[in-house]
Amino acid sequence: MRRLWAVLIVVGCTAVAPIAALREEPAPESCAVEDERPLDAVQVSEIAVAAAWHADDTEAPRGCRATLAARGVRFDDASPSPTIVDPIKVAPLLGDVTFRHVHDPKPRWLWVDCRFALRLHAATDLLRARGVREVLHVGTYEPKCVGGGTPESRPGCTPSAHALGMAIDVVSLVTAHDDFVFERDFVKRGDATPTCETPRRGARDTFLKELVCALDGTFNVLLTPNWDDRHKTHVHLALHPTAKAWWANGVDPQLAPE
Repeated sequence: MRRLWAVLIVVGCTAVAPIAALREEPAPESCAVEDERPLDAVQVSEIAVAAAWHADDTEAPRGCRATLAARGVRFDDASPSPTIVDPIKVAPLLGDVTFRHVHDPKPRWLWVDCRFALRLHAATDLLRARGVREVLHVGTYEPKCVGGGTPESRPGCTPSAHALGMAIDVVSLVTAHDDFVFERDFVKRGDATPTCETPRRGARDTFLKELVCALDGTFNVLLTPNWDDRHKTHVHLALHPTAKAWWANGVDPQLAPE
């Protein structure tokens, strides 16, 4: 019986420590966890799953910045924000893909939460595989509420993913020989068929829809021009901590926080 208890204690320690590290809860005293050790591939995967499907954590995962550094991502501290847990500014070149605001002649650093920077970096694998060299966007951090307004005009409101530093609005994707613009090339559906199941209408529409659908899971809220008229010019890619129910996450879900 003592041997059985010993096995249970060891297994329990092994199982609890990663969860504690992920949720920022203290691990049992017998399980040492180092705060700033870079996360390995398994831990990064666990963070991705937890953020996408159980995103009620309010603390940044331990080792987030160390993981970015280990991946060669250039970043620095950003100005504090009351709505961003771990604000950083990230160099606009991520994984050989450049992120540039559509109104800026030159790329500028991105102001985001560290966790979202991990997702952007992960997304560049899919972008590069499809030949994307540059992502043109219209913003990441923006202090606004879900449903409109700002924390100043609507005290106590639910912060939007942009206010959390956990979203980016992409207007177009540039490859070596072409560009793909959401407002011009994305064909809106004519009924309630889910976006990823709608028939494709030409090569450009196919390119955009298949890329967005492939990014489902890297981000947990993806709103295309099919969502509403406010998104007719772009796709909203977000990691929103309140999008837990099946109808609130994925590509153009029934009800999604912004």
